[in-house]
This record gives sequence, C-alpha cells and structure tokens, in this order.
Amino acid sequence: MFDPNKTVFILGAGASWHYGYPTGEDLVKKVVTKAHIAADHFREIADNPQAFVHRPKYIARNSRISNASSLNRIQDDWQNAIYECNDLINRLSSVDPLVIDYFIGQNPHLSDIGKLLIAWVLLECEAFWLKYEVNKNRLDAILRSLTPGSAGISLNIEALRSSNDNRYRFLIHKPVTNCKDAESLLENKVTFITFNYDVLLSIKFSVDYPL
Repeated sequence: MFDPNKTVFILGAGASWHYGYPTGEDLVKKVVTKAHIAADHFREIADNPQAFVHRPKYIARNSRISNASSLNRIQDDWQNAIYECNDLINRLSSVDPLVIDYFIGQNPHLSDIGKLLIAWVLLECEAFWLKYEVNKNRLDAILRSLTPGSAGISLNIEALRSSNDNRYRFLIHKPVTNCKDAESLLENKVTFITFNYDVLLSIKFSVDYPL
C-alpha cells in the first residue's frame, strides 16, 4: 500500500494512445474529419423539407421556435449547424492548434459543435477498444502500409492482440502492491489527475480490479 501521504498520478493526453485514442494533435485532425461528415449530413437534411422537421437537441438548442410551425426557421437551424461545422473546419485548418482545448476556449461560439465532435471521435475509439481490445492506432498504421492483396483487417487484429499495449497495467500495479485484500486497497491515499477526455482508466480499474 501507499503510505498515508497522498499520492497523485498525473496523466497526459497521450496516456491512452496505446488503447487507440488520439493524441492532442491527432484529435484536432479527427475533429476536422468529423466536421466535414457532419456538415454533409446536415446539408442533406436541410435540402429535404420532409426530413429537417425532426431536429435533435443540438440543432434546436438555439431555436426561436418550439414546434414545427415555421419550416423556414427550422431550416435556418440546420443551416446554422452547417455554418458552425464549416467555421470550425476553417478555423482549425488555419490555426492548426496543438490541442483543441485552448482553441475551444478562445472560440466559445464553437464550443457546442466542438464538444459534440470530440465526443463522437472518442466514443468511436472507446467502442473499438471494448469490442476488439486492440490498439487502433497501430492497426491504422499497418493498414496504411498495406499493398493491394495484403492480409485483411481481421488478420491484422489477431496479430495486434499478441502485442501488449495494456500500459495501464503498470499504473494499476502500484496501488495494489502489498494490498492483502480489497479493504486494504481502499486505504490507499491516491488521486488521479487526467488531461484525457476518455474514461478508459475507470473502465480498466473496474474490470481488472473489481472491488
């Protein structure tokens, strides 16, 4: 166990790279990609009068109307969402920030669309890891290097499973050292400060060391 003095683990944005999550710079690039996809989707709906009446909360959050009484105003909501996506794409492409946190802080009018797209990116990463338990970052690197006729994605996944990217095991090992039982583990004075967006650390603790 750790001594009674508090111990703090500080995890940077790259701590989850081994689990398929992006680094700060990669997250910016992935958000731009998602913004293009979202803008195309919003545009497709805005061009279909029968479809855009049904608005998710993100689209309707700043609407001046509460019902479908004005199709023109509802269409404006979709057009505003398209504008936000394009504005985000243009600003991120121009600034090319190292991390997206400060960018959003400096562009508060893009906070909603930015958070939406960040969540989209990270939830996909989380779903992929929970399904395959494979570092998608390594998989993507392999796929980029493949030539036509090379082994398929399933073979790459199986090969990557033999590579131990479970880096959190080093972190988890420390609090459980010299703990005789679960009660002893709870006596540790441990705090985690994480600059990651994901919740994988909590997942790993709950799955690998359930109390």
